[in-house]
Amino acid sequence: MEQAEKRLAVYLRVSSEVQAERGQGLAIQEAAVRAWARKRGHKIVGVFKDAGVSGANALDQREALPLALATVQQKRADGIVVQRIDRLSRDLITQEQLLREIRRCGGQLYSTSDAEAEFLVDDGGVDPSRALIRQVLVCCQVDSLRFWLMAVQ
Repeated sequence: MEQAEKRLAVYLRVSSEVQAERGQGLAIQEAAVRAWARKRGHKIVGVFKDAGVSGANALDQREALPLALATVQQKRADGIVVQRIDRLSRDLITQEQLLREIRRCGGQLYSTSDAEAEFLVDDGGVDPSRALIRQVLVCCQVDSLRFWLMAVQ
């Protein structure tokens, strides 16, 4: 459990217009993130929601994600918290780019999923297996995309 209180931007996303209209997905995510933050003594400084936006969309195709990222870049937040990392992006390459930018700004990405949290901790390269696992996943995603493109042609 983390000792110091962190100022966190919350990022929420649902792909479906139905989920967005009913608020079910966003409400469930927000409740989980707020409970996670409260349990750890963190302060939420902003909630940023992309409703009805695909997780495959790039950063420039979203409204809320760049605003959440800006809170870290401007030092108004110590990090971004998501319910699960696929809420940030479904694309592993985009996830890596965002993770790198958050860290470059001195921030941290947090997930309420304990299984994901371990791989998001920046250990300064002490455990190279963490980076290796994510890099292998990125390579698998690129290969999958390449296979799909060949099939379409």
